[in-house]
Amino acid sequence: MKYTAFARSWFLNPDQPALEGYPSLYEGEDKLPALEASLEDIGEYQRRLWANRKRALLVVIHGPDT
Repeated sequence: MKYTAFARSWFLNPDQPALEGYPSLYEGEDKLPALEASLEDIGEYQRRLWANRKRALLVVIHGPDT
């Protein structure tokens, strides 16, 4: 099957992610938010899922804080 150049631009090579195509809002080390509280919450949710020892799904949604 032949693909156009446009179609080939959408191909994904899992060994080489094209991260340069995504915008970055990071401007330096001073701009990083404190993540310790969020990481502690995620750790607690993971602990609860493991304690239940049944089927579980942990969904983490990350978005800009406004």
